[in-house]
Amino acid sequence: MTETVPSSWKRAIVIPIHKRNDPSEASNFRPVTIVSTICKLVEKLVHHQLTAYLVYHGLFSSDQHGFTEKHSTCTALLSITDNILQGMDDSEITLLTLIDLSRCFDVVDHSMLLTKLRQLQISTGWIQSFLEGHTQRVRVGQTISEPRDITIGTFQGSCLGPLLYNIFSNDIACFIPHHIDGFRVTIVRYADDSQVAITGPRSRLEEMKRSLESVLDVMCTWFMQHGMLVNASKTELLLCGDRRQVCKLKDPVSIVFMEQTLQCSKTVKNLGVIMDPYLSYEDHISHVVGKCTGILIGILNAKQVLPPSVLPKLIDALVFSHVRYCAQVYGCANPTNIAKLQKVFNFAARVLSGRRKYDHISGVIKELGWLSANQYVTYFDLCLMHSILTTGKPEVIRSTLVYNHEIVRRDTRQSNNLALSRANLNHGKRQYMYRAAEQYNELAIKRGVSGTSQRLFKAHVRKLLHSTE
Repeated sequence: MTETVPSSWKRAIVIPIHKRNDPSEASNFRPVTIVSTICKLVEKLVHHQLTAYLVYHGLFSSDQHGFTEKHSTCTALLSITDNILQGMDDSEITLLTLIDLSRCFDVVDHSMLLTKLRQLQISTGWIQSFLEGHTQRVRVGQTISEPRDITIGTFQGSCLGPLLYNIFSNDIACFIPHHIDGFRVTIVRYADDSQVAITGPRSRLEEMKRSLESVLDVMCTWFMQHGMLVNASKTELLLCGDRRQVCKLKDPVSIVFMEQTLQCSKTVKNLGVIMDPYLSYEDHISHVVGKCTGILIGILNAKQVLPPSVLPKLIDALVFSHVRYCAQVYGCANPTNIAKLQKVFNFAARVLSGRRKYDHISGVIKELGWLSANQYVTYFDLCLMHSILTTGKPEVIRSTLVYNHEIVRRDTRQSNNLALSRANLNHGKRQYMYRAAEQYNELAIKRGVSGTSQRLFKAHVRKLLHSTE
């Protein structure tokens, strides 16, 4: 075995795709990289071997949710929001910081990456050959540039790039304590999006701020040592807590971050979900309804030129995709806000059926076999819970789930049920791990469908939800 990668596999073509705004600005283009197909196939094999090794030996950091099997933006957000809701249930507040980084994938130092691989007892011969000698050219129309060497960063378009970045940034969590000065610290990452939350009593807010600044200083030091650029001006701060706790704070809350003062925002967009201090998700749901309504109006105007068989698929892809994105996260909103989503379902049914605005639509929705907005959220809650229980991933969430028989060593009718964490206030019941476990006990374990495959489980749950209308 030569442990070498042919030079012909390392030649990439970059095609810039315009995203938005002024086309004369290079930053308004997204680079799409075309790489060798045979190289991607070999990379896939190496990716599988590396992942299997790292998972088997438990070497992956549990705070990273990007480019990892059974992890997603949804699981990343649940890890942070359940922590915030737990704080609310304990009458505590949380300071959440969303750190903005610039082009992290493009600044990965190859020698430092190889050192980290060796520390994990991974042979670096083939990977070193893979990292060396890469070139890329830019093609615009029929014009193509001269080749340029790539001596830094993980390569765009490659299968190994995301995994190598995860390995490169894997040890950052080793420098962040889970508790500092009696406060609970939570770090969650999705690829290069990092967020830090610190939770504690309102009466110790000044101490919390200093502790958070200390944690952020440690993270910034790590980022700079690894060549990553932190945008302090784009980093956001959100104070989360119960309305009563937040209203008792008279002065505006701010922290010092990289010699700049971060003021608390009214809302932040976190991995595509709009969060407010109370996690009501009112702004997010209003945004989703508005966006879906606009798309449905466009489909309605183009309905005459679209084949009828295409419309349901088009609505599912362009409209309902926005509703189901992170439904498990905003599913803890109050019933009034969740009910707003029903307008999207009603409008979509009218587009398909041709019914007018004030015509009854419930019969059409039933004929289409759609769930109501509330049932739709419950459906995705249950599907994710079943996936977590059957696959054991994400481990950071699965580790918090316990069956009753694991706590009480005697047989009862509820022995096989998931144990519900103790909730002091309603905020505790809003946590995904509480409400989804409660629903799973009632609609999956009690009905005997918890042991089925994911595909059969989805079919059974949909049928059960329909039967409860």
